[in-house]
Amino acid sequence: MIDRRGLYCYFLFFLLFYPLLSLFAEQAGPLKNIDLSDLQDDEDRFQLTLKTFPEECTLFSGSVELSPVREYQIPEGTPCGNFKEYSLPGEYGVLTITAPGYRPKVIRLDSVSSDYRDANAMSLEVKLEPFGTGLRFLSLAETGEQPKSVEFLPYPAGPFGDLLAVALLRGQGVEFFNSHTGELVKKVNIPEPYGSQLGFVESVYLPERKELWVSQMDSQKIHIINVETLSYIASVPSGGIWTKVLTASPEGDRVYASNWLSENLGVIDPESRELEMKIPLSGIPRGSAFTPDGQYLYVCIYETGNIEKIEASTGLSLKVIETGPGAARHIVYNDLDNLFYISDMWHGSIYTLNPVTDRVVNRMRVAPNLNTIKLSKDGKYLFVSSRGRNNPETYLIKGAEFGSVSVIDTQSFKIIDRVYGGNQPTGLALSEDNRTLIFSDFLDRRLEFYNIDSFY
Repeated sequence: MIDRRGLYCYFLFFLLFYPLLSLFAEQAGPLKNIDLSDLQDDEDRFQLTLKTFPEECTLFSGSVELSPVREYQIPEGTPCGNFKEYSLPGEYGVLTITAPGYRPKVIRLDSVSSDYRDANAMSLEVKLEPFGTGLRFLSLAETGEQPKSVEFLPYPAGPFGDLLAVALLRGQGVEFFNSHTGELVKKVNIPEPYGSQLGFVESVYLPERKELWVSQMDSQKIHIINVETLSYIASVPSGGIWTKVLTASPEGDRVYASNWLSENLGVIDPESRELEMKIPLSGIPRGSAFTPDGQYLYVCIYETGNIEKIEASTGLSLKVIETGPGAARHIVYNDLDNLFYISDMWHGSIYTLNPVTDRVVNRMRVAPNLNTIKLSKDGKYLFVSSRGRNNPETYLIKGAEFGSVSVIDTQSFKIIDRVYGGNQPTGLALSEDNRTLIFSDFLDRRLEFYNIDSFY
């Protein structure tokens, strides 16, 4: 015979814990469609959804570890990745995220933008900074939509100080930021009929002319901005369709525009602003770089992964250097070792090319979907942005993992450092004094600033 106390305890256990057990049973396995109201049994509680790097993070309130009510994975679509959900009392204002080998990060919930929260729910993506890295996080700066490239403008003659120019792929115009504070100085809008069009991609700075030239895919134009006044000057034809990368000759007397769909280079004289020549190529061009003497231009052929060598004075294609298959994206020349450094987006690799022999010297896997590469001014370090693995649906929506920025020692040709960015680190810039690294998180609409003093 069961006494009344035992029966009462059994009934109390069943009343309190059976709903919770049922809840966990229903939530077993990966879920795709999450109803934010599922856990809102108490109007004083709210739901926190976290996506973190690294994934093995722990959440604390003070010294109390908080356990997620569920963990799930969404393999495709928006959002995409691995998530943890917490049901928290409304008074939780400050939380700390930790992981072994990484610096703890404090999150003040009352300072989170309304873009990521409502009255009863909040969704955050958080990355932690590793211990022992030479890349020290400084700050973030919000940009317009899809910041595609970042160009550092050293010591302009105007009143603004050192600037960053950010071209917006799905925004209108170009944004200029103070490179030290991250403050938005001015947005330069391009006049109609081009201003309402999108597709601003890359820029090149002509210091002798105090001009920034910016490509716009959608209009087949290159727009010129005066960096002293941050004002629009003129627009010139690019010589092709879907203009991407702009490269200035060493003397600054010519600008070469890579035209994606027309598979050619447009050559423009900055003085007359006239299109002088169209150079047909063997495939889709992306980045390009000159030899130091200005005689030869090496062009990345994106669709094959090869490099095409152009004689600058005549525009003749001298040879196609077989470095593919791949997706050659960006190329820079290093005076320190007299080699070209090239990013291959398809293989996620960096390789070097000797311009004397036109042969590959070294090749190394770095990270998925490599984008921009930048050399330090002394040529000792190569900084490489990787946007991470794509969302299976399209690269234009966030994928399962964050991207990264890697540092390669050019003398040993080894990766010596790496930090993770947000969603798709893309544009990349270095300050003139080799002290600050800036990169854009393409899908997060922001810039990240890092101190790199420790490398010097």
